[in-house]
Amino acid sequence: MNLTMTDHPSRTLAAFAATLVFDAIPAPVVERTVNLYVDWLGSALGGKGARPVETIARFARAARGAQSPHGHGRR
Repeated sequence: MNLTMTDHPSRTLAAFAATLVFDAIPAPVVERTVNLYVDWLGSALGGKGARPVETIARFARAARGAQSPHGHGRR
């Protein structure tokens, strides 16, 4: 499939997001989004410093090597 810049999915999503009005989002969608965010935040905070989480973080840093996410030396 050959997409042009005008029908690229990212452009379609960006146009939708740019014109979205909060009041147009159904209340159940907002409520579910808040619940998922709070659940994620609690998990992230609860896992901070836990051995498995720190092990994965060390692995990710090692896999990244000497590069930061911005392509510069390690920070």
